[in-house]
Amino acid sequence: MDESRSISTERHGVPAIDRMMQILEFLEQRPQGASLGEMLRSMGSPPSRSSVYRLLNSLVAHGIVANDVRGIYRLGPRLHALSSNIVIDATGYDLRALADPHLARLAQSCGESARLSVVDQNQTLVLTSARANSEFSLTAPAGQRLPLHAGAGSKILLGSLDADARKVAMSDLPRFTDKTICSPALLQEELALIQKRGWSFDPGEYSVNVNSYGAPVKDGHGKVVAAISVPFLSGKSDEESQRIRNLVIAAAETLSSELAMAVSPESKPTA
Repeated sequence: MDESRSISTERHGVPAIDRMMQILEFLEQRPQGASLGEMLRSMGSPPSRSSVYRLLNSLVAHGIVANDVRGIYRLGPRLHALSSNIVIDATGYDLRALADPHLARLAQSCGESARLSVVDQNQTLVLTSARANSEFSLTAPAGQRLPLHAGAGSKILLGSLDADARKVAMSDLPRFTDKTICSPALLQEELALIQKRGWSFDPGEYSVNVNSYGAPVKDGHGKVVAAISVPFLSGKSDEESQRIRNLVIAAAETLSSELAMAVSPESKPTA
């Protein structure tokens, strides 16, 4: 587990909760699951085996963590129910609920999975997604975290940040493939091009042989609040690739129009 995120509990924290968050953060990075021993070894200052075991039993009882007969632990189904009620900000509308029908139609139209992403803690967070009924469609699970500088949806979001936030986000540009843009100057040029044309393309910046198109979702003030993107395996014809791009742009524009009409009660004019 990441020791840089460890929180001192001596004066202000609750040790059990901090330890629980260590467990959840570790399992977040291990979708295939992990054993109790692996979790203990990942902790910088390992607590007793029994204390972590008791925490895991409580998390399993509440559905936050799931385990199997082999003693492998994974994030549990209760997290999906909890995350569905998250309010990202005080916009007055439920972005996830508004986006889901559009993503479902997009996935059905293009035969590929579609996702809606937002910026969260200097990362791209997949807020919600829709899976296509296609044998070769790629998964785009809600809750997935991705880098801000690699990927079609990510670059849309990176370009939407103000200058200071963008500078911080671009201070570290790790390489994932030979297509990843790791030069701040080149990335700035890419973001300017994206803003000019209104859509983005990923030629395989995060995963080899995985392409994607992305388009911005804007609120009634023209602010980019999210990005819609569709990942797909490389090798499609130019015609099919362009069709996916056009469908992504259309879905983002339609959702943006809906957001423009979603006025919070506090902002409605009084009689």
